[in-house]
Amino acid sequence: MAPWVKRVFLHLLPRLLLMRRPAYPDDTPKVMVRTCNGTELQPQDYVGGRCPSYDDLPHYSGCRIHGPKEEDVVTPPMVEPHRRLHFCPDLQRAMESVHYIADHTRRYEDQMSVKEDWKYVAMVLDRLFLWIFSVAVLVGTCGIILHAPTLYDTREPIDMMMSEVAIATFHHHRGLT
Repeated sequence: MAPWVKRVFLHLLPRLLLMRRPAYPDDTPKVMVRTCNGTELQPQDYVGGRCPSYDDLPHYSGCRIHGPKEEDVVTPPMVEPHRRLHFCPDLQRAMESVHYIADHTRRYEDQMSVKEDWKYVAMVLDRLFLWIFSVAVLVGTCGIILHAPTLYDTREPIDMMMSEVAIATFHHHRGLT
């Protein structure tokens, strides 16, 4: 979406038309993550809405499946400080799958955000056209009514002058008062 479209249709016009963006209910599923230690991470444990990394987790004595963390194991001083960790192939494939799912979810959320922006632009345009239509109808109606010739004609109607029924009715009403 072009920056001018965002500025005009998402910020400026809604303010002029006294509109607010609709708040949709949060339909994100509440996920409970079980770590390989058997502990569970609640959504409030996530920092900034993201799942914590292994280093962000509270310090445990070690994983039952993969053994203790590297810091917990005494390493010889000759080991390189930046050596690459080697995981088992199953774990590596699982990590790649998780990264793929996370990337796919992120792209999907970005697409949904753009879709919601365009829906809001459509709502703003609907409201703008409603106001334009309402003003045009009101001005047109007032113009038609105010240009009616009978409003400004002060002469006596012709049917009152020429019609015998109207004259009789007029005299009859005049006689009652």
